[in-house]
Amino acid sequence: MIFLAKEDFFEIYLNSMLSNYDRDSISFLYQPLIGYEATSLYFSLWSFTKQRSFVEFFTHEQLVVTTGMNITQIQEARLKLEAVGLLQTFYKNENNFNYYIYCLFAPKSPVDFLSDPLFSRLLREKIGEKQTQHLINLYKNKPLQNEGYFDISAKFTNVFSSDLDAINNASKIDLGESTYGRKTKDVSETFDSSKFAQAVETSYHISSTVLNKKILKEVAGLSILYGVSEEAMAEYFSECYHAENIKNKVDFVLLEDKCRNDKQFATLRKEDNGVNSYDFNSEFGKELEKYTTYSPIDYLSSKQNGTTPAVSDVKVVNTLLDLGLTQSVVNVIVDYTLKNCDNVLSSNYATKIGASIVREGITDALDALNYLEKFKNRFKNKKKEKVTQPVSKDNTSQDNNEQQNEEISKEELQKLMDSIEI
Repeated sequence: MIFLAKEDFFEIYLNSMLSNYDRDSISFLYQPLIGYEATSLYFSLWSFTKQRSFVEFFTHEQLVVTTGMNITQIQEARLKLEAVGLLQTFYKNENNFNYYIYCLFAPKSPVDFLSDPLFSRLLREKIGEKQTQHLINLYKNKPLQNEGYFDISAKFTNVFSSDLDAINNASKIDLGESTYGRKTKDVSETFDSSKFAQAVETSYHISSTVLNKKILKEVAGLSILYGVSEEAMAEYFSECYHAENIKNKVDFVLLEDKCRNDKQFATLRKEDNGVNSYDFNSEFGKELEKYTTYSPIDYLSSKQNGTTPAVSDVKVVNTLLDLGLTQSVVNVIVDYTLKNCDNVLSSNYATKIGASIVREGITDALDALNYLEKFKNRFKNKKKEKVTQPVSKDNTSQDNNEQQNEEISKEELQKLMDSIEI
């Protein structure tokens, strides 16, 4: 992950023509999904395009001043715009300077947004059924009541007939390649439809010819929304496909239920290639993604709003790396230590955990998380063995003791840490 800096330069391009009507679509349809900061960034970048005729490059410092957001907030807002297809970002480093190109795309039209399997479901999840229905009604066309009226509209030839002869020999206007058109970005491109189709055909013997454009669009939307892999989606699809049903061969209600259960009960699974798959949209998925993609220094920086880590914290990280731990496991230890030491990266605490994980031979972030969870549970079980339950008619004391057993104080956890030898 490349972190933004105020000094970094950017250019801004319009990949589509935009109208004032698009502002309503961004505000009412997209904003519930991406939040007000990403919405503000989109409108600010849109405004910056008006200055391109006399300013080629801008700095992110100008965005900070314009939006009132700090550089970390701008980066997070940018990621959201990219995720919903409103922005495409290009990057290069030249002569030790960072340059970005931001390409703005038009939002989907209301009818395309509300009929899209992914966006419509996300919107309903964010604002509820009642408010979603209100928006649908807001964008509904008023039926034309023209009974008893006659269409007296003029035809083109009736008005411009005298000019037709004059334009017969006129050459067509050359628009070139730079003229704006209406262009939106398809976010479903992250779903590999060919991989899904192959799995459906080879593993479940369903001909890929049944996968028309509409079905693939629905499946892609559910896959992205619930973080279900193409292989898992093929399995669920096979259970919801009914060849004998002429009208509705795919039970999409059942398919969504299966995807929802997948998200709730199978947040992560082991793929055939041994790689962990998980729901990127969940809080767990987002944190695990940081563990596995950030360098330890970048991860530390992300925990403190993008500022440079202290020298003492860098030394702790280097000590952990010297133990032979992988970068993703170091990130897990850093996060775990900060959570249990009041946001202080205690060298002694982190090193003891690291030494214990090295002895276990753990190299994967997920395995490290599971180990630390067992580490806590081990102490909980020891506490339960020592607790004697007093007899009472209403079992109140027993309930209180059970609740206490589920919690570990910092002092108790420190005792457990002290028991570990480096």
